[in-house]
Amino acid sequence: MKGPDFFRFAGNRHATQDRPFNGLLQFIPQPEDRLQADVPRHAAFESTDLQWVEIKENISTEGVRVELLADSPRYWLQFQLAGTADVYLPHAIRVAEGVCFGFGSRREKIPITLAKSSVWMLLVGCKQEMLPLLAAEFEPLAGLQALCGDDGPLDLIVPEQPIDYIQRRKFQAFEKMEYKPYSTPVLLSEWLLRNLQYLYKSKPTQAYKQISLYHEALQYIRKHYMDDLSKQSLAEALNVSVRTLTRAFEDRPIKIGDFIHKLKLDKARELLYTTDRPIEDISRELNFSCPKYFSNSYRQHFFESPTEFRLRHGADEEWARVDVHVNRKGKHEKRAQ
Repeated sequence: MKGPDFFRFAGNRHATQDRPFNGLLQFIPQPEDRLQADVPRHAAFESTDLQWVEIKENISTEGVRVELLADSPRYWLQFQLAGTADVYLPHAIRVAEGVCFGFGSRREKIPITLAKSSVWMLLVGCKQEMLPLLAAEFEPLAGLQALCGDDGPLDLIVPEQPIDYIQRRKFQAFEKMEYKPYSTPVLLSEWLLRNLQYLYKSKPTQAYKQISLYHEALQYIRKHYMDDLSKQSLAEALNVSVRTLTRAFEDRPIKIGDFIHKLKLDKARELLYTTDRPIEDISRELNFSCPKYFSNSYRQHFFESPTEFRLRHGADEEWARVDVHVNRKGKHEKRAQ
């Protein structure tokens, strides 16, 4: 019996302790090819519409990750019951303990890095056929409709929500389940429906609205970071006050200015690698104040200058050997390396 092929473990190997898996899905028989000694203990199940994978392990090594694999759009609910994990869409999104995080994606591979700690995580994936139905029924998931189109967004981030006492009680339903070929997929679908109704039909709280604004702002920045974005222009684009926008980013892992800056530097690295355009032109296109500031920022972020990066990757010699030198008076001149 072959196991599900919608996920795999990658990165550093993990030496599993010799004890049986005791998670929520322990009642589901697992194929022999999933019982490996060097990956975290886990269980998986796939039905016509849903994909389930649960990981429950004391991770003792840095760099252990699970990769979600798909050839069509999926919507994932990640219940982080213990420990933390970083989801890459493509930038890392930290999912803290006690949080339910929802995301849709058209990516063929989504890496999730597991923290070096006791990790307990349940992932439920909804296949493409379900996405229009979810979008029609649950307002926060309306964006899933566009995710199914060829020209739709690559990712959809749904604001995270705490796993509260009421929701934790819903997990007790697994204790009464036993595996039956016909009944189990139905019971799991019913369990997911009850959770979706609880998560997305309740009246949004102020905290939910702030988290929603936070993710909406990040999505807008990803699309418009090449513009001369500021906190004021971002607030105007999202039709909120600067104060409201600032509150949404309080105590969050990503700040507005830092996120814009990182996206610009990533784009600069791409342009340096794929084109032979002068460094000064790239700096100007990305709205850096001057080439010297761009070069200094690039070095601080990537630990090498733009010119060193081009030389290392064998770019066109005419430009790879040219750097922008700024003298003390602030005048720009080109000099050969």
